[in-house]
Amino acid sequence: MHEAAIRIGEATDRRPEIHFYPAGHACMNDENPGGRYDSLQARIAWRRTLSFLWGHLG
Repeated sequence: MHEAAIRIGEATDRRPEIHFYPAGHACMNDENPGGRYDSLQARIAWRRTLSFLWGHLG
C-alpha cells in the first residue's frame, strides 16, 4: 500500500483506494502529441473513475 494511503487510513479509519498505472503523464489524452496515450490504461482508469463517481454521487 502506498505510504499516503497508510497515513490516511491511520488518521481517518478509512482505507483509501489508490491506483497507479504503468503509463506516463497524460496517458488518457488520445490527442497527446508526445505519444504517451495508453488505451488499455486509459480504459481501466476511466472505468474506475466512473465507478467511483456513480458509487458516491449516484
